[in-house]
Amino acid sequence: QGNFYPGTGHPTTVGTGSGAGYNLNVGWNESGKGDGDYLHAFHELILPLALEYQPQLVFISAGFDSGKNDPLGKCCVTPAGYGQMTRYLMGVCKGKVIVALEGGYNLETVSNGIRACTSVLLGDYPDLPDNAAPSPGGRKSIDFAMQNIAPFWSNLIPSSSSPVTPKESQEIEELGEEPDTEPEDLTAEDRLMAEMAESSNAKEIVEVSDSPQVFAVHPKTWCEHLEEHVKTAPLELAASPPCSVCQDSSESWYCLHCYQPFCSRYVNEHGLHHAIGHSHLMNLSMSDLSVWCYGCDSYVHNEVLLDAKNKGHIAKFGEPAVKIELASIAEISNRIQQD
Repeated sequence: QGNFYPGTGHPTTVGTGSGAGYNLNVGWNESGKGDGDYLHAFHELILPLALEYQPQLVFISAGFDSGKNDPLGKCCVTPAGYGQMTRYLMGVCKGKVIVALEGGYNLETVSNGIRACTSVLLGDYPDLPDNAAPSPGGRKSIDFAMQNIAPFWSNLIPSSSSPVTPKESQEIEELGEEPDTEPEDLTAEDRLMAEMAESSNAKEIVEVSDSPQVFAVHPKTWCEHLEEHVKTAPLELAASPPCSVCQDSSESWYCLHCYQPFCSRYVNEHGLHHAIGHSHLMNLSMSDLSVWCYGCDSYVHNEVLLDAKNKGHIAKFGEPAVKIELASIAEISNRIQQD
């Protein structure tokens, strides 16, 4: 609540004049806040506000003072919590995120936090936190921040519970005690996350994923299906085309043979069904412009694919990724094989 350097950051500081409402501070009223408290602040405050504001770029000042075992911050955020927050922010403006390393006073905590954030930036799904439920004191702090910022934003809805006064917040800090029972007024999303974190499957995932390594995907530079299964892209592609079967557009892929859009294997698998049924094996993701070959069961990046990738980039960002001089697919394929 503004007690750290440089002495700013109190929840009542929301900006002045034309900047009123553009400064959001969530000031914890006691130490020990963990993943559930931070994630609840995202659900209740940060994400609704960000979706209404619609930023063009998200800049994360990535300090890990709030990490578990940090001697200054004295909070308990785990690498899984940092990974979840990074993933949330990547969804605010189509992945346009800058993560700039800041501070932290426990080298192991900083290292693990960096690893978790980098892993998510590379496309991995974050681990599930062991405890995704907010503490009573955390909810009080979030409600207090909400009362100060909500008048400026239509997406923010204050809690129906009685207002939290600074005196109440101070009393919680002085008590420093939190009931072991789960709060009864959790949102449906919070309850779902808590149940997932408590399930045996989720814990197995966390344990299996608890590795000091970060994995990057290295696509094949050539595959035998390029020449037969990649056709010239139409003049224009859509950024998020609906699946031609189920109309879902949450994760769209273009078939690079017939250029019909389909949903991914993680939605309704219509892209996979099309590939098997028609032997159209190469697909372009409109999420990250990667190309997957069902015949090789691998990502592929090759000069043959640049035309389709550039048109996908134009659809998403209004400009090509690279300038290329097009040769025929057969010529490029022959040249690669000769090399």
